[in-house]
Amino acid sequence: MANAALLCQRHHTQVHDQRLIATVHPPDETGSCVTWDLTPGSYDRELTARLNRIRCEQAKQRATAQQRAAERARLDTGPPDPWIDEPPDDVVQAWVDEWMAEAEALDYESALREAELDDALATLLDEERTNAAFDTSAFDNAAFDNAELSTTN
Repeated sequence: MANAALLCQRHHTQVHDQRLIATVHPPDETGSCVTWDLTPGSYDRELTARLNRIRCEQAKQRATAQQRAAERARLDTGPPDPWIDEPPDDVVQAWVDEWMAEAEALDYESALREAELDDALATLLDEERTNAAFDTSAFDNAAFDNAELSTTN
């Protein structure tokens, strides 16, 4: 236990009722080993911070232990030949074939999308040209009709 103090029943009840917190430390020059925060509710205010510090310390200890274990594993084990764990050639070839097929499928889908876009644009342009030609022919017919009227007058 990192934070424990022995109290009589009366003081124990008082500490719990007022929700007080204490810090246990090595004895000071007067021999005191416990410092109490006598502010009511000090336990509730300080507890979260203390728990976070404990968790952080535990996480650091775990990380250090894992790092040391990884270093020992690197130092103590491992094949003498770095290529001993290389997959067989047929497995590597299967991976390459799979990746190439995926790349070709993506290229094909991209080409299809581009072709669909080109077709849609061509359709829009054809419609625009048809509408423009229709408008021009209507204008030409009106101009022709006006020309005939002016020559007959």
